[in-house]
Amino acid sequence: MGNTQEGDGTKYRGAGAIQFSGRDAYTRFGEYAGDPKILEDGALYVGKEYFWEAAGYYWGVYKPEDGFDFNGMCDEMAEAVESSETEEEAKVVLAERFHEITKKINKKCLGESDRMDYYDFYLNLLKENE
Repeated sequence: MGNTQEGDGTKYRGAGAIQFSGRDAYTRFGEYAGDPKILEDGALYVGKEYFWEAAGYYWGVYKPEDGFDFNGMCDEMAEAVESSETEEEAKVVLAERFHEITKKINKKCLGESDRMDYYDFYLNLLKENE
């Protein structure tokens, strides 16, 4: 996380749609965006000015130390769901892969059931508008 100064935990708490946190993540995102206010002002600024951009950065650029590839994992999840023989098997595969992705973003998997409900809701919206 890289929190080195008193108050870093609060200043660099989760912000944006994915809620990345820690001085290290904010430093790297600030450099990437070319905006020093990201590091200066922290979570309140990121949440207001970079809500979606911060999530996109975390997902596509900021790599966890183990080199996790979010897009690759989602592609694998889609392929596994599509190759499932039954709808029930597809639901089990989806839940397992969804949990793996959630755990990489939020190690404690807080709010995972809500996240899955949102996923289902938006997936159904996309299907309705095909």
